[in-house]
Amino acid sequence: MLFSSKCSSTCESDGDVALSGIISTMEKGKPRTGNSAEFMKMYVELGGVELKRRGLLMKIKDHFGESIVVLQSLGIATMIVFKDSAPDLIKLINITDGGESLESALKTVADCILNEARNLGTNHSK
Repeated sequence: MLFSSKCSSTCESDGDVALSGIISTMEKGKPRTGNSAEFMKMYVELGGVELKRRGLLMKIKDHFGESIVVLQSLGIATMIVFKDSAPDLIKLINITDGGESLESALKTVADCILNEARNLGTNHSK
């Protein structure tokens, strides 16, 4: 089985029903990916008040361990992706045909992400 049963003891002993709800939802296979803002919103909607965003991510990471990948970058909500879903979401393509180097392509992508993040503004409500 891909998932552990750590939450049955960890989350219940913490008394955090909202965290248990998130972990249960993730174990059922939905969502297979998400970001810290989405998980925090879900946590609050489930009545969670104890954890901040970083603490919530750490609890999720501790529970799922090596079965997830945590992708972080400044200015962008942290992404959590199950490793078995990552190949469907993140694809590397051969860029040598266009004469562009890998470093140049990565810089272009990074610049686009930064520009989009700046254009979206920041959410200071959390």
